[in-house]
Amino acid sequence: MKTIFDNTEIKNLKLKNRLFRSATWEALADDNGHFDEEIYNIYDQLAAGGVGCIISGFTSVSDSDRYFGGMARLSNDGLIPELHITMKINSSDFMYGGLDDSCPLRAE
Repeated sequence: MKTIFDNTEIKNLKLKNRLFRSATWEALADDNGHFDEEIYNIYDQLAAGGVGCIISGFTSVSDSDRYFGGMARLSNDGLIPELHITMKINSSDFMYGGLDDSCPLRAE
């Protein structure tokens, strides 16, 4: 019988165990959506503590979206260098909170 500490796979995602940290709201990004150093520390501590998969919190995909203060963004090329956090973590909760139809991920 498998335990919570056994390796597992979800499609192409290989995990060292079945411990998940679900998406939460940290509110640690600056007004332009850049990650604060504290957010990296939080994720590093979770990974070091043995969590198999970390799903990061709200991450906006629009520069015009002002849904919450402190919301991280991956909405323009200037934010791409910060994408390494999602590469380390494997998952993110992307969202668009705008009131119009200008979502950059909108289907044509």
